[in-house]
Amino acid sequence: MVDEWFQDSASQKMEGFFLDSSSLMYRFLRPQAVQQVLRDHMSNKTDNYKILSSLVIFEQWLRSISGRME
Repeated sequence: MVDEWFQDSASQKMEGFFLDSSSLMYRFLRPQAVQQVLRDHMSNKTDNYKILSSLVIFEQWLRSISGRME
């Protein structure tokens, strides 16, 4: 149930965050690894919604504080 909601409501935002090479999370994480987690989830190979939702929140948090850090 939660996974369906997550895929429906966050898929565009996830793709935007995870496929954008300028995403702030990539200052701390390897893009290829994050994108593999996304691909595995979207293909139903693994259930990664907890990891992906945490990464979306992490990216949003980084964006919210980035203006204060400049």
